[in-house]
Amino acid sequence: MTKNEIADQIKNILVVQGIAKTKTEIEATSTLRTDLGLDEVQIIELVGAIDEIYGITLDADEVEKAETVEQLAELIQRTGNV
Repeated sequence: MTKNEIADQIKNILVVQGIAKTKTEIEATSTLRTDLGLDEVQIIELVGAIDEIYGITLDADEVEKAETVEQLAELIQRTGNV
């Protein structure tokens, strides 16, 4: 999968979680905490959904370093070889 496809999947998850109404409200450069307003619980829920979809376990320290949707997509790509 490409980084853009993974970012698109992250956007889908965020819409399902009620963070945004549509995927078009979320850019690859949107910051998870500042732009999208995710708190720790929402980050944990997002990571749980990602783990389930991709069958991977993301490192919590690495997730903390991922500030944007794009950086999270890159982390998923590196971790899961997707």
